[in-house]
Amino acid sequence: MRKRVLILSALPETETDFISLCSAGTSDFIRSLKSKYKLDNANELWKHYEPTARHLSTTLDFIKEKGGDVVRNFDLLDFHLMVEYDYVVLLAHHSDVSDEIEIGGRLIRTRLIIESIPIDCKLVFDITSCYSAYLIPKVKARIPNSKIIGIDIATTLDIRLDALFQIIKSLCKEMSVLDAVKDGWYHVNLSSNASDIKLGSKLKSSVYAPCEVSKGDDFIIAVFIHKPENEDEVTIMAQAIDDDTQVRNTLPIKAKLKKGDSVDFQLCCKGFELGYFDVDETNKSIVWDGEIESVEYIVSVSNSCQSSSFVGKIIMAINSEKIGDMSFKIRIGSVSNYEGVIPCAPFELVQTDKQAVMDEQKTLLLDKLLKHRNASVNNPNRNKEVDMCNKCIDLLQEYSHSQNKDVLKVFISSTSDMSSYRNLIKECVLKCEMYPEMYEMWGLEDKYPRDMCVQHVLNSDIFVCILGSNYGYVEPAWDMSMTEIEYRTALVAGLPILIYIDANYRKNAKNLSQNDLSLFKRQDSLIEELKFNSVVYIFENTINLEIKTIKELSDKKYSMRQ
Repeated sequence: MRKRVLILSALPETETDFISLCSAGTSDFIRSLKSKYKLDNANELWKHYEPTARHLSTTLDFIKEKGGDVVRNFDLLDFHLMVEYDYVVLLAHHSDVSDEIEIGGRLIRTRLIIESIPIDCKLVFDITSCYSAYLIPKVKARIPNSKIIGIDIATTLDIRLDALFQIIKSLCKEMSVLDAVKDGWYHVNLSSNASDIKLGSKLKSSVYAPCEVSKGDDFIIAVFIHKPENEDEVTIMAQAIDDDTQVRNTLPIKAKLKKGDSVDFQLCCKGFELGYFDVDETNKSIVWDGEIESVEYIVSVSNSCQSSSFVGKIIMAINSEKIGDMSFKIRIGSVSNYEGVIPCAPFELVQTDKQAVMDEQKTLLLDKLLKHRNASVNNPNRNKEVDMCNKCIDLLQEYSHSQNKDVLKVFISSTSDMSSYRNLIKECVLKCEMYPEMYEMWGLEDKYPRDMCVQHVLNSDIFVCILGSNYGYVEPAWDMSMTEIEYRTALVAGLPILIYIDANYRKNAKNLSQNDLSLFKRQDSLIEELKFNSVVYIFENTINLEIKTIKELSDKKYSMRQ
């Protein structure tokens, strides 16, 4: 019986498609080629890629000639075709440093791609082009009645096309698919010198620490793993931990680092043995998942420290094999104002009593609302605000959350000046197949009753807040901006909370009016509270915000469905 073959290809074959990808500026595949060949000119880049493009086009034409089906420039909707075939091959660029596959010039989370596969498939699914051995169990969990073929060695696209050519020839001999795959790879010349188009970025590790500290002080050493192009974002993240920190050393990571690998860090300093310094823990580790990762060391300087400097070294290892180290030096100043050394005890993971936190937040918020409601109740100019305040109090007192199991609702909170970011978050919510709760969709614009904003928060499943330099209008009966009261309502509801803060919010404060500038202090205080109590994301541009939002929303959706 003839085997039904389907090829889903998302790789460019023509000069027109290639130049179009270059012009779009969103292709990780193109960025990888630019990084490899040290070229920015699209036409020059095409000259390097053209032989591979011809090979790809010839192979796909050969497959069609032998009776197979080929979908060029496929999208996620084309995955529904898989149920009709015995052997399906995915040809797409997979990022080496993030869990994403490029389709149509955009990187899409592999989780979303896997969720697009029909669960009743029974076939052989070949994902060897995606550097994909780690994906096998994830895809297998989606389609347990299928055979999944992956690969975890750095072969080139040309080699994989050669193997595919041989596999199709073997299938024409009425071999089983698995035997044809084995036969195809057996005949491939693995010594090929063809250029590898699936590069991904090189990685590096960076150490951030202050240049000078005083005796009696504590300081933080942060070590990051990241792409070189993410240096600005890493600096923002490091300065969110410590305003005085600076990059002190970097280490290019030459060893191959794959998602799921263990990365170990060891902080060494002779001052530990002499009692001049104390550290929470010298050995720390992470499991690499393709995103920016970091570890932090908290170091205490003794008042009796006899050293004029802290000379530290970070030793780094991947899967227990040392790959290098980074040394740095911190000057030690005079004794600070602290009386005695602040002890740094070992950390313990303490399970949060979520219900207790929710009850505490409800009590605090209700007390505040009742206090300001009572102060305004005799003011005829505030009757409307008092009425809304009363409705909010009733809603909070009677609240009982029940999650919508069909479609998760995401409440989007911000001041009106963040409208462009609100719209971006809305698009991210829709891409994740969730429903955006925002006042623009309620039909009454900003005239919508404020108590109904609270009701919409309480009826939501996830709370997203975008903050800039503007605190917003202060509701008189509540003595809070609506954005802040929405956030505090989300705390009462115990919702998963995602906080995004504009990296330039302090710089933008210079452009505020005198009245808004006085409110900026409240906004700054709120942001500092959020940084202390929550995990926040500092964003510099819409690209960073979009990538982070889709990742976080997808993760929340997945965890809430378990």
